[in-house]
Amino acid sequence: MRVIGLVYFLLTASALSGQVKPDARAIEWSSGRVLRVSDFKVVKEGHSAPESLGGNQAVTRTGFLYTSTQINSGKEKGRNRIKVQALMYPQHSYIRAGVLKAAPSAIAYLMNHEQKHFDISEIYARQAARFLQTHRFTKNYGPEITNEMKRLFKEAAAFQKRYDDETNNGRSRAKQQLWDKYIHEKLKEVSAYSQKDFLLNVQ
Repeated sequence: MRVIGLVYFLLTASALSGQVKPDARAIEWSSGRVLRVSDFKVVKEGHSAPESLGGNQAVTRTGFLYTSTQINSGKEKGRNRIKVQALMYPQHSYIRAGVLKAAPSAIAYLMNHEQKHFDISEIYARQAARFLQTHRFTKNYGPEITNEMKRLFKEAAAFQKRYDDETNNGRSRAKQQLWDKYIHEKLKEVSAYSQKDFLLNVQ
């Protein structure tokens, strides 16, 4: 199960960001680095669990964000450098202590379910990068970006919910296998946008 944090930041002015800084403890998605138990805060037996955990064994807070930083010197002065990231937030992700006593195969199964939530965030981070790299922006590009990001955030949240609903938070192994394949294919569809650090092109 997951709690999705869908946030974007503008390092220039942004009423929606509230000038919040990205969490330095967050883990950025990487094809060579999967989630592990140590990425989660352990909820000990007999202790009250955070509301987000509910009746599940683990909960992952994940989402995607973009930052825009204006270049103030050099040949690209005045342009904006964009960085899009899919992130997992360990400080807000939890796992029950009882899980640590389970068989390694059971722990691996649970971690795979949580990893897929992270993969979904990466899918939408790449979709955001695709829009930001290919859209023909006007000089009044702020509202154009805001509207598209809102749309993607809403769509990503619905996708995450559907994943949990259809797999019953990972309890249905048959559905989990189907979703594993589906998410893998969706990642491949946007593989051309896995590099998500670039200059914004404005007409």
